Amino acid sequence: MSDCPAVCIMIPAYNQAPYLQKAIDSALAQDYPNLIILVIDDHSDDATDEVVAPYVRSKKIKYIKNDTNVGRVANYRKALNAANYADWLINLDGDDYYTNPQFISIAMAAIQAAGQKEVLFYQGMHTCFHDGKADFLPTGLQEDELVLDGEDYFFSYFTRLHFSHVSTLYNRNLAVQSGFYTEDILSADIFSFLQLCLNNSTKKIILSKTISGVWVQHKNNSSQTMQVKPHLKNMDGYRILHSLAIKKGFNQLRCAKWLIRSRYIYLRTFTGTIIRKLK
Repeated sequence: MSDCPAVCIMIPAYNQAPYLQKAIDSALAQDYPNLIILVIDDHSDDATDEVVAPYVRSKKIKYIKNDTNVGRVANYRKALNAANYADWLINLDGDDYYTNPQFISIAMAAIQAAGQKEVLFYQGMHTCFHDGKADFLPTGLQEDELVLDGEDYFFSYFTRLHFSHVSTLYNRNLAVQSGFYTEDILSADIFSFLQLCLNNSTKKIILSKTISGVWVQHKNNSSQTMQVKPHLKNMDGYRILHSLAIKKGFNQLRCAKWLIRSRYIYLRTFTGTIIRKLK
């Protein structure tokens, strides 16, 4: 189906049984015709098996349960490798869900209009559900839709601050070649996409204000940890990206400014999280 490329919604899950049915149902509600949903269970010890059981008869659902718990990022990578039948991938964590049943169709139409072979990813927005309140993820995107290249996305990332893992449909083959989900850090998703941009700096990226669904924030989110060590390791990921940018031949002063801004934004965000938790 050359006019309808295969898309896989990857649903990595670990002990998220209370949320998982909503995630799967919202994935099944997508109206894109050439769609597979991969649920990859990281050896959960809750009722995940029971939640998934009624769905496995569907031709659209594939279910894998890991023999051992491999961890959040390794489970992302395992899903990426298992979804080798798809041209395009999107990640829907087991505790999140879609609210826009047309999102993948909209994203694929934009990708095809821009030329599939030239596009790295399409990135929309999501609603953030936090402490019982819903609000939109902050974004510096002024346009309803913007096409830019990988270099521009990378160097403007901490100015634009437009990112949504649950709303990013990306080229699987290029992601595999780039080494997606190899850094086991809190922001493994952001790191992977920024690395992808550096490795494919002339390819197109489509940014959009189209909302895919809901990112549910709760105390079990890895990003909510107050331990300092994981955050220091996360910040070191930006140093790795800075080194890669220099290796790719980008201006050293420009790269240094990017690294300084990345640390400033990260520390400001981490401090804000601490303040919210202390209130």
